[in-house]
Amino acid sequence: MTSTADLYGDNVGATLATTLYSRATAGERYRIPGWHDDQAREVWERLVEVGRAAGSDPNDLVMTGKSNLAGTVWRSLAMDTRVRQFAADHGETKIQVVSLGVGLCNRASRLADLDASWFGIDRTKVLELRSRLIPEDGTQLIDASVTEPGWIDGVEAGVPTVFVAEGLLMYLTRDDVTQILTDIGRHMSAPARFICDSHHASFIRRPTRSQITRRTGAVYSFGIEDSRHLAALAPGWRAVGDDDTCSPIGVGMKIMSGVFRMLRGGVLYGVNTIELSPR
Repeated sequence: MTSTADLYGDNVGATLATTLYSRATAGERYRIPGWHDDQAREVWERLVEVGRAAGSDPNDLVMTGKSNLAGTVWRSLAMDTRVRQFAADHGETKIQVVSLGVGLCNRASRLADLDASWFGIDRTKVLELRSRLIPEDGTQLIDASVTEPGWIDGVEAGVPTVFVAEGLLMYLTRDDVTQILTDIGRHMSAPARFICDSHHASFIRRPTRSQITRRTGAVYSFGIEDSRHLAALAPGWRAVGDDDTCSPIGVGMKIMSGVFRMLRGGVLYGVNTIELSPR
C-alpha cells in the first residue's frame, strides 16, 4: 500500500487533495457565482483513480465542511482577480505568474486569456504527480523548495511578475516567509507583486489541533494580521490590499469575520497582496 508520503511527498503535499476537491465540486454545490473549473473536475477524477490504485484514496484526506470547500473557491476567485489586476496594470506587457507550492493548481487554465508565462515551483514528488494528472498543462515546472536557496533562479528578473502562494504560507515559519520575500526583493528588477492567503496570527497561536492536521498531519505555523504586517517582514515591500474570503461563505461567517475585525483588527482569514516599491 502506498503511503501519503509516497504519493504527495509529505503531509503538506497531501493538503492539495482538499484544494482540488473544492475547486472541482464547491462551485456547483454552493452556487458560487463566477466559478467554472471543468479541468479541476477532470483532474480530481484522475487523482481518485491514481490514488485508489495506489491504495491511498484522496477522499480520506478531504475536509468536507462548507467553510473549507466554499472558502477555498472564494480564495481562488480573489487570487484570480488579483492576478488579472496585475496583468491589467501592465497593459500590453507579457507578465510572469509564478505559483509557489504549485501542487495541482490549474490557474493557468482559468486565466488562459492572459498574456503570461506560467511557472510552478514544488518538490519532486508533487511535480511527478502533477505531470501524471495534468499532462496537457503548459506551466513550466521548477523542481525546488521555496525554503531553500536558488528557488527563484529560473524566474526572469526583468519581466513584471506576480508571485502566488495559495495554501502554502501557513505551513511555513515566519523566518521562511521573510526569506521568500527577501529573495524576491533581491532578485526582481521589474515590478513584482506577491499574493497569498493567511490566517490571522492570533488564530495560529491558539493551542488547537486543526482539522487539516487530523486529516493529513500538516500543521499550521504561520499567520499574519494583514497585508501591512506582511509587507513589513522584508525590505522594499508595501501593502496593496486584503480580501476577506470568510464573509462570502455565508451569514454566520460574515458575522464572525466582522466581529473579529472589530475586536482584533486585521483579517480572520483571507488573501493578502503586497508589491515591491518602485526602485
